[in-house]
Amino acid sequence: MDFIQLQSWANGDAEQGKWMLSFSVLLVLLFILVLRSENTLLRGMMIPIFLLLVLNTCYGTYLVMNRIRYAEEINQKFKKDAQKTVAAEYRKTKNDEKSYTVFRIVWAMLTIISLILCFIFTADYYRGLSLGFTGLFGSVLKVVEEQIRD
Repeated sequence: MDFIQLQSWANGDAEQGKWMLSFSVLLVLLFILVLRSENTLLRGMMIPIFLLLVLNTCYGTYLVMNRIRYAEEINQKFKKDAQKTVAAEYRKTKNDEKSYTVFRIVWAMLTIISLILCFIFTADYYRGLSLGFTGLFGSVLKVVEEQIRD
């Protein structure tokens, strides 16, 4: 891992945060449409859509605000002591990779369970709820996959 990889990782996280905030705008519109709908299946999706909206807004804001600042801090630390900075960030990245691997398994299992529940439930509201949670867990899984890949 070198300095260019560190900076591209931090900038990639900031870019991901911007995409998450953009997606939040679409989720607000979707939430408003679901509120106006009389469809029971869509009503069941309201809770997971709202949770995904909160998650995207909060985590996206966190990424945009902190990763830009983090890239600047890395730049300053690298100018002071390049080898120490790269070594510290390498250790941190390895620890993050381990935790993201566990998270990936957890979110994948939750996605599969909620998808199976969709076929088990007979009431439209609960089917919508399980479909919504499938989307929520799948979206979080996608974010974790992006973190592992970067």
